Amino acid sequence: MLWAGPAQSAYFLKNVLVKSFVRLPKKRNGFCPNVFNLLSVKFYMARKHNSSSSINSFFSDMVRYLPGFATFEKVADEFVEHKDFAWWVFFRVVIPVLLLNALVNLFIFDRFRLSPTIFGVVVFFYATFLVDLDSFFNVKKNSREATSVQEILILLFAPVVIYYMLSKKLKPIRIPYKYFHRKQSMVIFCFFSFILGWMIFFHLPDAFFFMLFAFLGYVSHLIVDKVIVLK
Repeated sequence: MLWAGPAQSAYFLKNVLVKSFVRLPKKRNGFCPNVFNLLSVKFYMARKHNSSSSINSFFSDMVRYLPGFATFEKVADEFVEHKDFAWWVFFRVVIPVLLLNALVNLFIFDRFRLSPTIFGVVVFFYATFLVDLDSFFNVKKNSREATSVQEILILLFAPVVIYYMLSKKLKPIRIPYKYFHRKQSMVIFCFFSFILGWMIFFHLPDAFFFMLFAFLGYVSHLIVDKVIVLK
């Protein structure tokens, strides 16, 4: 049947999608192979019962499953340290550049799309907080050292690699200390952003502005960490 009413749609969402994506995996050698499936079950049950104790239990389990070098206190401190300057850059630099991008497309190329604006905002905030993810790759115990190519791939696909590390599907990988905090890493990430922007939009100005938003996010983080000093 191609069309289903509201009742059938609600039944499908509740009994098919939830049960498909929120399920408890089987344990292997006493360890749950997919941490995030377990955490999603905890969060789903906490919201279902609307209980503060369940919510607290959920976050307690998350802390227990995260590695010791990635504590919530450290993440919170880094977030507070960078969020104020990120918002300052967003309102005073990113928004004017977004307007410039819209005007260039509208009056020069006679086209206007909302997707470059949305992607620009997303990549700005992603690049802003990407830099601190290198702390996940500094653990020395039971880890292997990454090659030069692997270091670049980790920089470009850090969230994916972290997911596989935390879910124990990938052995911890070690990269040079503060590797994401280097200017060379920023150049590599910006170049990759330009290629990715071209693959998304197939339009040179949109790809350039996509790279520019990535650069603004990345460089704002390095400025706060005093890697780049403005005189």
